[in-house]
Amino acid sequence: MNIKRQLLITLLSLLTCIGQASASEYIFFNGAAKVNVPSKWQTQGITKKGNAEAVFFDIPNNGTSNNNKTANLLLIAEPNKSKLKVSQYAQWKSSTLLASEGTELLAASIENEQWITLFIKTQQNNTPYLIIERFAATEDHLIMLMAALPISINGNKNDVEWTKATIEQVNSIIKSINLNGSSLMKSRVTIKDGVAYLSSEPPGEQLIAPFPVVSQGAIIDVTKVKK
Repeated sequence: MNIKRQLLITLLSLLTCIGQASASEYIFFNGAAKVNVPSKWQTQGITKKGNAEAVFFDIPNNGTSNNNKTANLLLIAEPNKSKLKVSQYAQWKSSTLLASEGTELLAASIENEQWITLFIKTQQNNTPYLIIERFAATEDHLIMLMAALPISINGNKNDVEWTKATIEQVNSIIKSINLNGSSLMKSRVTIKDGVAYLSSEPPGEQLIAPFPVVSQGAIIDVTKVKK
């Protein structure tokens, strides 16, 4: 599966112009939603379709063996016209990716019935990718974050350090998401002893339906992934 193509298809099929308050703060819905993104992550696309808003970023990975592979972040904000619950929104946005060959939902966390994190493993041209998706839903607004990170297949130290640092940055972005004056983060992607996993503190409720094969704490080894 072509990760960048998938992100661009999602971007072009869904979205709107965005207000940018500073180098790293992005504002949606006239201030109802705010997200902070590292200033070094270059904006590759700002798109508008109807009342949906989105911004697409390239995540720098120079100095790694995957520097010829794309690492991306996509943010989407749109009005909740159909009054979707967050589980319905996550299923809608993730269905194409999860149906792709070689894609596996490793773990999920649902928090306060308004926030969901999905932890997904997929593949592009023999390169494993770690996908982190975050969804939020209120009666009026919907937010989606999707980060796609190529994973080293040779255990290169620079690659592993990049993965650790980038995952922490994604965690920080997720923590910064503020929707209608509220933010929540009870789950995060963690790396320990070369293994990445979705952890919850305290443990979050597992999202069993409507997603298949969900297991809290599922792992992907970022140093020993095989082709």
